Amino acid sequence: LCASEMVSCRFQKNISGEMDMGEIEGISLGKAGLILRAPGGGGVKSGQCFSISQGSSTLAASTKTPEDTQGVFEAMQHILSCGKDKLSQDKKSVVSDGSVKNPVVGFRVTRWTPELEELERKRKELEKGPPAVDPKDLMDSKEVKELKKGMNIMAYTLDEMNLPKATKLSLVYKAKGAGRLGTLYWCDRRKKRKPPSSCGRLEVEDLSSIVIGKQTRILQTAAATMAEAEACLSLIGPSSQISIEMEEGEYDVEKVV
Repeated sequence: LCASEMVSCRFQKNISGEMDMGEIEGISLGKAGLILRAPGGGGVKSGQCFSISQGSSTLAASTKTPEDTQGVFEAMQHILSCGKDKLSQDKKSVVSDGSVKNPVVGFRVTRWTPELEELERKRKELEKGPPAVDPKDLMDSKEVKELKKGMNIMAYTLDEMNLPKATKLSLVYKAKGAGRLGTLYWCDRRKKRKPPSSCGRLEVEDLSSIVIGKQTRILQTAAATMAEAEACLSLIGPSSQISIEMEEGEYDVEKVV
């Protein structure tokens, strides 16, 4: 049994307290609340759990069997339904403007269905993040192996004066210790075996688009006038991008793609 008052929570077998049935706001079957998804609520099946909320307080509990939980749920539904009927007939509970004091007509009832169970399972998987990838699987491609060795490119970037420039570099892919799906580096051709931390990079998992041809603004500047459109492409991510011309032309573009 767990009782939560605002953000404090404790799990105990013996706990005491009370709730005014007229102020109950919601009943949930299963692990629908944050309390029962907390570490202390592990090891209990969803079908044995229920939660009752009232303002800033929540009672979250589990029973011995799903049938017992269903019994609590149906009992609460019955009691609150009786309160709803009584309020509609009790003139004392109606104030001058016609509103009802502490109405129970707005209580929420949530049933824990197999569909909700599946959604909860998927939510937990997303919280863990995507699964790890074996670097050996990433390298299981002749094009990737060639990219790992480094491919000669003409990179088009901005210099210190924010002017476009063309620089002979290497485009290198590293699978190990560089992002879940590896990382692309563009660096000095003499340093392609071990790209320094100062060189440009883009984690493949962050790659949002590959644009073929001279479609980016920098490839339409004077610095790229002599670049062949068929040999150009741009790799674009949320925080970094590179526009390049492949040394071997269209054939190398296909390899990178």
